Amino acid sequence: MGANLKDDAYKKVIQVLMPVFYFVFSSEGCDYIDEGSDILNTILYHSDSVDPSLWFYYPALCYLLISVPENYLQDSKLNLPTEQTKILYDARENFG
Repeated sequence: MGANLKDDAYKKVIQVLMPVFYFVFSSEGCDYIDEGSDILNTILYHSDSVDPSLWFYYPALCYLLISVPENYLQDSKLNLPTEQTKILYDARENFG
């Protein structure tokens, strides 16, 4: 991913990498969180803009370090996909 690819190439690869991101930012895949963060960093650096499907992972990284705010998970207005909700619960229970 260090190659100078066009922005649309990164947008295509994001969809392929989503299951990888779900895994590495969960408690089951946390051994690979550094590699997942490196991939996110590369995509952000080389893309013209942040893909909407990736925005979740930037605050999630903070939550993995410092935990999820107390009432955040009880807010029913989050409307997150199941995989992302699991990452936040993992952050609360297993990280931070």
